[in-house]
Amino acid sequence: MVRGPPPVNLRNDTERTPSVELPPWLKSPACPATLEAACIADTSRSAPALAPAPPLFAQGGASGALVTAVDARLATMRAMAATKWASGTRIEDLPREAEVLGAVTTLAVELGLDTSSVRRWFIAQMTAAREVQRHWHEAWGRNGMCGECRRPTDLAVMRQFIDAANAAQLRALQVLALRAADVQLGEAGSTDDGIADCLRWLGRRYGLAEATTATLVTACRAVHRAQD
Repeated sequence: MVRGPPPVNLRNDTERTPSVELPPWLKSPACPATLEAACIADTSRSAPALAPAPPLFAQGGASGALVTAVDARLATMRAMAATKWASGTRIEDLPREAEVLGAVTTLAVELGLDTSSVRRWFIAQMTAAREVQRHWHEAWGRNGMCGECRRPTDLAVMRQFIDAANAAQLRALQVLALRAADVQLGEAGSTDDGIADCLRWLGRRYGLAEATTATLVTACRAVHRAQD
């Protein structure tokens, strides 16, 4: 089994966390030009006014890198929905999901993370992604039109974007994930509270069901290092 990095005290995340580099287009709020429309907040959704983003999004360190990459992943889902709408493709893409799970499992092993907990975390994100895409398909079906579907984003570009976001998340989680014998993500006083607040904010931003958001929070908290 590949060993993970030395334990990191989550209470000193910004001081002791090694730099977690995100690809340039994942540094919030920047996005590649081909995905610009997908990264604009969805103001057309019928929901209460959204509070300002939690400050953790603007902070450095692994915690900020993690939530920024989660946001970037969700931000592609309107464009993904448009591409699938235009091509008549089903929202659920089981071969692609299996490919993603295989890739994150392989990287989790390399980074010393528990593969079962990592898979559950990404399955939770896939569920959220399908929910966002389903919202847009239902909205376009009601309206009888999809403006952005006239010029859909290239599927390969979006998949590269999502793969980069997945890798960025795992590198951040490598720093944050600690064995239960040390400091756990769920322990009072850790940066986990800030991460959970950010995930709940993202749930509101993208109109996720409360149960979906709760599953994201639980799955994120459960990610831990592989046993040595």
